[in-house]
Amino acid sequence: MTKKIWKEYPYDKRFLICNDGRVISCARKYPKLLKPFINKSNVKLDGTYSKYLRHTLAGKKILAHRLVLETFVGPCPPGMSGSHLDGNSLNNELNNLEWATLKDNIALQIFHGTRLKGELISSHKLDELDVELLRSFYATFKISYRSLAKIFELASKTTVEKIIRRQKWAHIS
Repeated sequence: MTKKIWKEYPYDKRFLICNDGRVISCARKYPKLLKPFINKSNVKLDGTYSKYLRHTLAGKKILAHRLVLETFVGPCPPGMSGSHLDGNSLNNELNNLEWATLKDNIALQIFHGTRLKGELISSHKLDELDVELLRSFYATFKISYRSLAKIFELASKTTVEKIIRRQKWAHIS
């Protein structure tokens, strides 16, 4: 079992961060253990959580893993973000976290099977049948990206282009 260590958050000394992800506010008369929260918009279709614990510090929402890394490792290097080594985004123990590039972070998510794609993303606008139909319309009728975006009620022609080039929805043949 890892020893619990508390340190001042380097960007606001009124908060103490534990190496297990807990946060104490010392902003008032008595210290208070803050409860983390998960944005309800980040719930997967099967009802499980797909994202990260957050804390509100002085009115600003900050990812719990970022608080731990900034406190115990140091500032986030340019081009890096927080990464959970075990693939569990709710495990904010220091020994489970590191700063990683986006490429490395995605590779870890794929390895752990936690990378969401297609209809598993709660904000998806298309389903697999729509994607097949969109690609078929383009291949058969050479309809412009802009027109396809309007037909399928997508925000931009760039999204259509990425679907056709298999940069998005690549898992659908």
